[in-house]
Amino acid sequence: MSILVEKMMVTITLDFFIAIAIVESGMHPDAVGDRGKAIGIVQISEICVDDVNRIYDLDYTYDDRWDIQKSEEIFNLYLKHWGWHYYKTTNKPPSERVMARIWNGGPEGWKKPSTIKYWDKVKLHLKGYGSKKDYSGYKRWLR
Repeated sequence: MSILVEKMMVTITLDFFIAIAIVESGMHPDAVGDRGKAIGIVQISEICVDDVNRIYDLDYTYDDRWDIQKSEEIFNLYLKHWGWHYYKTTNKPPSERVMARIWNGGPEGWKKPSTIKYWDKVKLHLKGYGSKKDYSGYKRWLR
């Protein structure tokens, strides 16, 4: 099985992306955080862009972090790669909890106690964890 097909087995839903975007930026694509190091709707760092470009041999720019669609692509590619790495390491498919903690804490973020509170914030916006919030308006806006 090719690496690309293997990584495609890691599922990242639009609902998950929206939950992360709400926590990271309040759904503001022009957000700047972490003293200027994190940019855009899901607060992407330059290191994340570099990782995705290196892993997939792509050419995203740092300015692409301002673009919602490109941010979603970078987000998905990053988490597919590191989610697959998690699977190879643990022999377990990555859950949304694991993926959120990777997004917050980097490739090994799922191990860091500091990312647990981040997951607690994200799951408040996911229906599978009891959220009654309706984000269907965001879905139309994003796609």
